[in-house]
Amino acid sequence: FRNIKTIAECLADEQINAAKGSSNSYAIKKKDELERVAKSNR
Repeated sequence: FRNIKTIAECLADEQINAAKGSSNSYAIKKKDELERVAKSNR
């Protein structure tokens, strides 16, 4: 928790990671999790 980043830096990192499709992105992790759950329910 000692990594001091501004909100702007966090948002910029998230957008860059999402654009790259990086698994470091929260949005990509959630999408992958949702797809995995949906696939298992088929």
